[in-house]
Amino acid sequence: MNVLLPSVASLLLLVVVSIYSANASGRVADCPKGYTNIGLLCSRGADTYSNPSKVADCPSGYTNMGLTCYKPPFSSKGLSSMSCQDGWFRTGGRCYKSCKSGYTSVGEACMRGVSTLTSGNMSCKPHEVLNKEIGRCYIPQEPGHSCWADAPCGNGFKCQPIAQRCVPDDLPLSSNQMCSAFKVDDLVKAAKNANATMSYGGGTASSAAGAYSQEVGTVYGQDGEFGCYVAVCIGGVSDLSIANFANFGVFDEFSNVSGLSIVSSQGASAPIIEAGFTTAQVLSTKGQFIGSLNSLSIGVGVSPIQVGVMSCYTEVVDGNREIAELKDSVDKAEANAKNLQEEKAIEKFLSIQNRWKQNLFLNNQNGPLSASVVKPNWHSARWIIESVTGTQYIRIKNYWKQELYIHNQDGLVAVGEIKPGWWSAQWQIEKVPNSRYVRLKNRWKSDQYLHIQNGEIESGKISSGWWSAMWLIK
Repeated sequence: MNVLLPSVASLLLLVVVSIYSANASGRVADCPKGYTNIGLLCSRGADTYSNPSKVADCPSGYTNMGLTCYKPPFSSKGLSSMSCQDGWFRTGGRCYKSCKSGYTSVGEACMRGVSTLTSGNMSCKPHEVLNKEIGRCYIPQEPGHSCWADAPCGNGFKCQPIAQRCVPDDLPLSSNQMCSAFKVDDLVKAAKNANATMSYGGGTASSAAGAYSQEVGTVYGQDGEFGCYVAVCIGGVSDLSIANFANFGVFDEFSNVSGLSIVSSQGASAPIIEAGFTTAQVLSTKGQFIGSLNSLSIGVGVSPIQVGVMSCYTEVVDGNREIAELKDSVDKAEANAKNLQEEKAIEKFLSIQNRWKQNLFLNNQNGPLSASVVKPNWHSARWIIESVTGTQYIRIKNYWKQELYIHNQDGLVAVGEIKPGWWSAQWQIEKVPNSRYVRLKNRWKSDQYLHIQNGEIESGKISSGWWSAMWLIK
């Protein structure tokens, strides 16, 4: 991968989302009469209406006295002698009118409780299709048109995941289909106008036995290049609560899309087309920051994909080659991603250089943690980035003395032995916009960052513009 253009990527994401939202937002599906669509369910609220009672009828010549029917001078009959007209029922010495269907008699009133129905009871107009998973109706897309979760294909057609277009259900991904068949001219122009390589993809993710995601899509170069790609990521996971996602990326060169990378992701809330939003920082296998990605999770009420650190491999098939080759690339991509994870390429030693004073590097050559000038062969200035499984945090372990980690357990930042559960030894990598630098934020004290504003290495509060709190991991 390569250096991404995060600001352009964010703008592109919003543009694409707005296009889909404007053209294919659909409408809420219809519920049975009396029910209201509340997303995944049809709901009907509680209701009560007055239902006054009246005294029950006694036999001719008798008067209802409450619990008996009385006839002067000394004759009386019990409750069983009382009666009510048709459509009424008796309780004690009074008659109550039968309640409407669905209501229950509660004294002088009829009451109906709250009722909910599943999306299987929803319906759409004849020319629409129902998405039961989110309770919405959509006008189906025409064959060959773009398709999406909010823009499904009509009966007899499916959404082709690579082209994101409607194709016949029985259309195979045959060897004579070319990747170039999925090219969209408007996206070719968009890449040229932005002078950047742009990727559009989608896929599935699973949290079973660790995180695994597989994605396919198309990529457009600023010089007219075009290709189809498959990407596989493997790693730790936290709150991976969805199955489908869409990715949007911007790269500086077409050739840098493919290859190995390390992706560190954090979830965020984004109420856009009923989707969760995730932003990810991308590192090279040497741990250097090389870009960012944006992802949308599809569906109502879903949580964002909140993975920690994942090992990824992307394989690109040239636009003029057979699309069947892309299917063969899945195994290759998966094998490469798995090897990267097993070899822990991210754990190769790295250096951590300050932006403000670029001759200073983190080290523990003299024992304590410091930021100072170092010599090329100092193992004390080399560090290993360890992911904290299931989170977006990392630990920073010294390469020279590998039992020592950077932490602030005792208030001041130090390098020393730690316990596995110490949040004080866990750090979050924060991308500095429009640069290759990062900030290192502590998990335990989330308002504290590593910096050298006062000369020595510290963990404390900072101002956003401090270059002393910005680092290059390389």
